[in-house]
Amino acid sequence: MRYTSIMALRAAILELESYDVDAAPILAQEGVERFMDPDRVERVALGTVHRFLQLAQEATGDPCFGLDYGKYIRPTTFGALGIALLSSTDLADFCARLCRYYEFIATNHSLSFESANGQAWVEIKSEVYNLEPEVSRSIINAIISMMLKFIREIFDHQYAPPRIEMIATRIEGTEQRYIDSFGTAVIFSANKNALYFDPQVLHTPLSAGDRGLARLNEELVEKYLEKVKKDDLSFQVYDALLQALPSGNVSKETMADRFAMSLTAFHNHLLKAGTSFQKLLDEARREQAEIYFEKKMSITDIAYMLGYSDSSNFTRAYKRWTGKAPSRNNPTAN
Repeated sequence: MRYTSIMALRAAILELESYDVDAAPILAQEGVERFMDPDRVERVALGTVHRFLQLAQEATGDPCFGLDYGKYIRPTTFGALGIALLSSTDLADFCARLCRYYEFIATNHSLSFESANGQAWVEIKSEVYNLEPEVSRSIINAIISMMLKFIREIFDHQYAPPRIEMIATRIEGTEQRYIDSFGTAVIFSANKNALYFDPQVLHTPLSAGDRGLARLNEELVEKYLEKVKKDDLSFQVYDALLQALPSGNVSKETMADRFAMSLTAFHNHLLKAGTSFQKLLDEARREQAEIYFEKKMSITDIAYMLGYSDSSNFTRAYKRWTGKAPSRNNPTAN
């Protein structure tokens, strides 16, 4: 199940409002409250976040939305994870910790700490097939901005990375904005999204480093993630949907019965978790469709595996999710 934490979304809302845009109507379209408790750690479904970012770009007219994301987070924005990151003993420790626990913040992307040929970098990989380019750009902007906010807090307030690569194409006239935000000219149209480090500074001891405090907060993060996956009804329903999709038996009534709940109670429990049955069903179907496309399955077979009565229903749904017909993403589809 792909999600973004409310903590992370809240910073994006603050960035949107810095353009003098009222975020409430945009959020209302997706059933998300504007005045969220900043200490809540509930999650927002992937599709909701992506639509929010698309609407944010439309409302601001800024194709580089996300560049200022770091301005709207505090080191403690991400709760126990933020404190653990602040307690890192050096930048290598920080990078490894952020990559290991990034799912606490979001699961639409994953982070990995890599090194080769005398270079070291954090690579940002999308976990979503065929992510809309404008949404992808905003998310990568925000992740890099967030990382630099932490690094400048714990290491050097003027820190500028030696190299940044982005898969996104260059937008004419925006180069200086990236330099102003990141401190480094971005290499666009690269084969990966990556923030590079000078290996010589990776192991410089940090003044606030505290292994004990870092580990204590890591344990809190681990307990939270374990509890979420065990107790959160939305995760359980999502897993149940993945199992039931090929059978086509994925109605709301069937799922409510499976969890021994009335339709009203089922609906209310999912609402409390920040989602709905239809959102979970759409997300499960979209995520599985991405996997099947990578396996070069035909549209007819994919529609069957996702529980659709015919391929035309799947085609309409896929176009609703992505704005594109599925055949444009899978040349071998028939």
